Amino acid sequence: MNLKSLIVEKTILLCIGFLFGAIQFTYSQSIVALETDSSKYLIALTDKAKKWSSINIDSALYYAQEAANLAYEIDNKEGLRANLMVIGMGFSQLKEHQKALEVFDRVCLLIQEGGPNLVAEIEVVNQMGEVYRNTGQFNKALIKHRDAMSLAKQLATEETEKVSTTLFYLGKLYKAEGKDSLALKTQLASLAITENGGSSDKYSLALLEIGLLHERFGDFEKAFSNFNQALEIAEKNGNEKEVVYILNMLAASYAKTKSAHNSISSSQSALRLASSNNDYAAASEACANLANCFKALKNFEKSLEYEALEDVYKNQLLASERKRLVTVMQANFDLTKKEIENQSLRAQEKVLKRDLKRQMWTAAFFSLAFFLALALAFLLYRFNKSRVKTNELLMEQNTAIQAQKVELEKAMTQLKSAQSHLVQSEKMASLGLLTAGIAHEINNPVNFIYSGVAGLKKNLAAMMEVTQQLDSIKSKEEFEEKKTKIERLKKEIDYDEVQEDINGLLTSIEDGAERTCNIVESLRTFSRIDASSLNKFDIHKNIDSTLVLLKTKLSDDVTLEKKYDPKLPLIDSYNGQLNQVMMNILTNAAQAIGTEKGTITIATRLEEGIVSISIQDSGEGMDETAKKRLFEPFYTTKEIGKGTGLGLSISYGIIKRHNGTITVDSEVGKGTTFTISLPINQKVEEVVTV
Repeated sequence: MNLKSLIVEKTILLCIGFLFGAIQFTYSQSIVALETDSSKYLIALTDKAKKWSSINIDSALYYAQEAANLAYEIDNKEGLRANLMVIGMGFSQLKEHQKALEVFDRVCLLIQEGGPNLVAEIEVVNQMGEVYRNTGQFNKALIKHRDAMSLAKQLATEETEKVSTTLFYLGKLYKAEGKDSLALKTQLASLAITENGGSSDKYSLALLEIGLLHERFGDFEKAFSNFNQALEIAEKNGNEKEVVYILNMLAASYAKTKSAHNSISSSQSALRLASSNNDYAAASEACANLANCFKALKNFEKSLEYEALEDVYKNQLLASERKRLVTVMQANFDLTKKEIENQSLRAQEKVLKRDLKRQMWTAAFFSLAFFLALALAFLLYRFNKSRVKTNELLMEQNTAIQAQKVELEKAMTQLKSAQSHLVQSEKMASLGLLTAGIAHEINNPVNFIYSGVAGLKKNLAAMMEVTQQLDSIKSKEEFEEKKTKIERLKKEIDYDEVQEDINGLLTSIEDGAERTCNIVESLRTFSRIDASSLNKFDIHKNIDSTLVLLKTKLSDDVTLEKKYDPKLPLIDSYNGQLNQVMMNILTNAAQAIGTEKGTITIATRLEEGIVSISIQDSGEGMDETAKKRLFEPFYTTKEIGKGTGLGLSISYGIIKRHNGTITVDSEVGKGTTFTISLPINQKVEEVVTV
């Protein structure tokens, strides 16, 4: 090889070296920029999770899960620790105690890996103690809280918040063990630290615990004083969930002292706040206390009203608990899945960095080579060695990918099972709400009958006195003697008015019985079980039955317009499934209007063997993005915690099964129209299986 060729070869190798250096620099800068943006987004998600943890546990778990996933991806241990704490505390509130302990154990490992962090360690140890207390493992709880106290005393002198908080948890533990005097002493010590210039996020709750202990001792005056101080502080801090909890405790204490009016006032305030924040457990507790208080005041109508409302909130709580169960399952699945994915990503990133570094050194070595022959030999050697390593690496990666595939298929099977349970939960929750509404509707005509029977018994008793006097007459002379007495008795009981009252009461009883029969008939029509074969379906009759059952969800300001085609024939269908479709769409229409004035228009028509049903509401409407995703499973435009997004997805599948179509036309601010088209006649073999 001549000198000119050698120079060309060296120049090419130097250019390759500079190119790889530029690629490495650009890659490094991109990684830095991406990690910076991800860190900012992680901070924002973490702040949201902590904010929602005191308001709505479902929202807190959602944001904490997103933040934890992101922290896994960018390997941010501090962000991961903070969000795992929120998830663990969420599981604890949902009474998923074993899962909470597992998450807290992972937090402890993260703290050990990241170096000493006394504040974080105190927090997680106290939370583990709370879990043990809630599960009745008092000895383990005591050990944890004492460990937290030892750690808190190692902090700087001015750091008194953790000492006060740990004393608060110890006081709750002593109270659970029945050591009331020791519990009161401990809570007062916690309170004293805060009042002497310290700080505590449990100040109002410590006052509440002290009030409850005074209540146990029978000193209700001190109990009410502490309750009111705690309520004032919670209101000042804007913690509505804590305010509701204290109001319910205050109402219960008033009820124990027979102060029904004060108890009613506190429970009504708690009910307003709880219902506005979708705190169904607190709302149900407030309704139960109100029902008992009105019963004590002999106001049975109000008592029954709040008992019915309590059932509604209990059903909403049941639906919420079922949804939270799926949230817990999804959170565990996501955490495991992300760990597997990110371990693979980190391994790939290390391989990529190692390959880039090797290529840079290879290019630099070639650029410094003095002899082309030696350089070519070295290149061949390196190339062969690299190929062997690459093949080994590809085999390892292929094995890892196969293992991940098996894990993901298993996880997908579990997720499909969870989705199936969620669909069933959606149906059960709808049934619960429907039952509560029907109970409320039947209660009114039953009250007519009950009140009418009571009045009828009273009037009949009065008339029986006159009848007994007449029956006792044996002769004409005796009739003349008792005639004056009988006339006086008839005036005393207002005989003529009693006759008129009896006729009125009978009419009222008849009206109540007829209204009850109508409601029951509507329920029978709606709840008809599907047969194994197709049945004839009266669309108008079943829409009317659905409207009767939805009466409690329609405000008085909603106008119903029916434009029925009188010539509409019966159609082949699975009756119960089409009833479910009508229920889902009419419920959405009622919710879209809400408490505002509005109109729901239902129209039917027959066109060339196809029956068309349109349901139009004057609600808020929706944009193009929502319309495109409307029939997707789990998609919902409702707030977090108010819907699962399954109703329209299920309805879409039912209509497809009947070889029909369902379309939606909507515009923001102008309402929404759902149009369903179904064939009159179907063959069993033509029905699509969904």
